[in-house]
Amino acid sequence: LMAQEFMREQDVNVTADPTGTGGGFKNHFCPGSSDVNGASRPITDEESQSCQSSGVEPIEFQVGRDALTVAVNNDAEWLFEDGEPTCLTYDELSMIWRDGGVTRWSDVRSEWPDEEIKLFGPAPTSGTYDWFNNNVIGEEYDHTSEHEKTEEDNIIIQGVENDPHAMGYFGFAYYSENTDRVTAVPIDDGSGEGCVEPTLENARAGSYPMTRPLFIYVNRQSLATYSVFDFVAFYLENASTDLVSEVGYVPISEQQSEDNLRKLLR
Repeated sequence: LMAQEFMREQDVNVTADPTGTGGGFKNHFCPGSSDVNGASRPITDEESQSCQSSGVEPIEFQVGRDALTVAVNNDAEWLFEDGEPTCLTYDELSMIWRDGGVTRWSDVRSEWPDEEIKLFGPAPTSGTYDWFNNNVIGEEYDHTSEHEKTEEDNIIIQGVENDPHAMGYFGFAYYSENTDRVTAVPIDDGSGEGCVEPTLENARAGSYPMTRPLFIYVNRQSLATYSVFDFVAFYLENASTDLVSEVGYVPISEQQSEDNLRKLLR
């Protein structure tokens, strides 16, 4: 959306290719073949070193927040109470998604059906995968490899929609476009907040536990090109506006936007 809006104002072509955070760093940004990399997690030390070895100096800007969303099939009646989806805890999600964890719904709660859990989720090249592994599954565990892996969130939604025993996770933006096809699950991370639904309002308030920052990384050398500089400035100026909300993310504050612009001008 930022690229589209910028191109409406400027006679410049901005090419935006979809890929996971890790795939973007490894295959495009750090080798120097792209100017900007979107990321749903901070850059790793290994990625920073890879960039440096190629002469790429990444500059980090936070441009929004996301409510990472766990979804189940609309017909999974055992996951509903009085018409509302049942709350799941971090411990239960870890049991389901970690390597060597449970494989059947009845292993999570005994009253649930003795049916295999079908999992759909991001590929290991995705920042969403990394965030979920580190913050929900737990750093002491590995993410299961026994799930349908894809960098296409619509495929995850399609998989969950077509299997009553399925579960998936993805960014809130994709859920907000498909609220009739799958059901989002409230989450309790054990912090005392209780069950909280994934909404932009809860993410903005900080009460939803699976709220995560979103970033862009810019190659400092690319900023010497006027069109790249102008695009990044446009992006940062608009990261605090309703443009961000339009695609299902939480805008940053005006103060954060101003801090970003000062950082850009250094």
